[in-house]
Amino acid sequence: MDKLKIGAMLRLGTFEPSYLEILQEIGIRESQICRVTEKYLHGEAGMQESAELMQRLQQTQLPPTSIFVAAPGGIIDPKCRCQNMVNICRQLNWAGIVTPFMQVGTYPTRNFATLGPL
Repeated sequence: MDKLKIGAMLRLGTFEPSYLEILQEIGIRESQICRVTEKYLHGEAGMQESAELMQRLQQTQLPPTSIFVAAPGGIIDPKCRCQNMVNICRQLNWAGIVTPFMQVGTYPTRNFATLGPL
């Protein structure tokens, strides 16, 4: 696997198209997509929204190289585990990601300055 370049996280639906131009001007060349909602995942309208988004990202030379997914209530909660995993798989499929890598858990509660080398 190649190393990823420095990129920008794009929370779908919360940034203006002009933001992509700013990222391009300062030299960012990759993006990470966050919060792929039903607006992009469902039906003909979702396909149209997705196509327009991908076209804008390609035009500004910010192709998505990864996707950040999160699940309401957490992935592990038995009450919603199956539904959340299906939603995550839909997002991965939308992004064309064949081999997902994931981190499950929370950040350490200790002071990060005392963690030392990993």
